[in-house]
Order: sequence, then structure tokens, then C-alpha cells
Amino acid sequence: MAIFDSGSLPIDAKFRANGMVESMTFGCPTSRSLSVSNAPMELRKALSKCPGFK
Repeated sequence: MAIFDSGSLPIDAKFRANGMVESMTFGCPTSRSLSVSNAPMELRKALSKCPGFK
């Protein structure tokens, strides 16, 4: 979980035996004050399946 002043973002990271990141995925963020209406289309598309971010 990455925690920011304006909310948090679930992160799932998998590491190789040598400590390097193998893969990383992000869940739906929680926000205290985010409006995606002015966000770039790519961000709006990525958040479209997240509740409260349409």
C-alpha cells in the first residue's frame, strides 16, 4: 500500500530471488480529494473500473 497525503494506492509487487522487481500491479486508489474529470484520457480509462472514479 502506497500512502500519500491525498489518498492511497494498493500495490502488488513480485520480486525475483536477486531482489529485482519481476512484476507490479496497481489496484483502485482511494482518494480524499481527487477529481478525474480533468485527468488525461489514459488515466480516466485506467480508473474507469474503480468505484467512485468515473
